[in-house]
Amino acid sequence: MVLAILMALIFSGIVETLRRYRIPRGLSALVVLLLIGASVGGLLHVVWTPARQWIESAPRVLRTIEHKTRPAQSIVRRIDALARRASALAGAGDPPGAEAPPALAS
Repeated sequence: MVLAILMALIFSGIVETLRRYRIPRGLSALVVLLLIGASVGGLLHVVWTPARQWIESAPRVLRTIEHKTRPAQSIVRRIDALARRASALAGAGDPPGAEAPPALAS
């Protein structure tokens, strides 16, 4: 509903301009709608083939990306495992129930 009101406000200026040239309001509205429809159709026609090719090649591209990022994923997994081990070692030295001292208020 909001989109329809916005479009009416935007295109009413064009319709009024055509009305000044003695083109009936209904005919000018029809011309504006036909031009908008033709523009949207032309845009879809231009974009359709590249978009379809991109969608068809997406699985292959994703496999390539996954293959190229596999070494980095391995490094991140190793770092995560080391961090968990270090955290476990640091936590093992604390007696149960021991907490960090509260921060001093300034």
